[in-house]
Amino acid sequence: MSAISLLAGLLLGIVIGAAIGYLFARGRLAAAAADADGRARAADERARMIERSAADRAALVEGQLAERFRVLSAQALDASTARFLEVAEGRLQAANANATSELETRRSCGSPTPTGPARTPPSPSRSASPGRAPISSASRPRPWSPRCGGPRPAGAGVSCSCAGWSSWPG
Repeated sequence: MSAISLLAGLLLGIVIGAAIGYLFARGRLAAAAADADGRARAADERARMIERSAADRAALVEGQLAERFRVLSAQALDASTARFLEVAEGRLQAANANATSELETRRSCGSPTPTGPARTPPSPSRSASPGRAPISSASRPRPWSPRCGGPRPAGAGVSCSCAGWSSWPG
């Protein structure tokens, strides 16, 4: 029995050794799985932190770009407005100068002005006031002319003192 007991003891030792080895391997495998799981969780957390950081940076850059765009657009609008006002002022001055010269021309021609009726110069057939010389043909007002710049006066005999035609236009 000694050989059989020795064989039985050996077989029992192999079975117990295999069971202990299995349990030991299982424990190491569980520890390795837990360690791998912990590393995966840490990597996920780092990835989320990186994504949050990147989103924060993107928002910051977007905010800075939006602010720069607002500033640049405000500057461009100010410059455009200033140029517009300069051009408008120049055109207004030119229009005022034209209106002033037209008003002076109308006043000198006897045309109606925006402030009152037309002036009618003395008739050439009338003699001058007492103590004055009669009106000569050289100083007599000429008939209305299109060069006066205004519409033709409605009344017959209204004449123009500007350099116009030498006879009444029909």
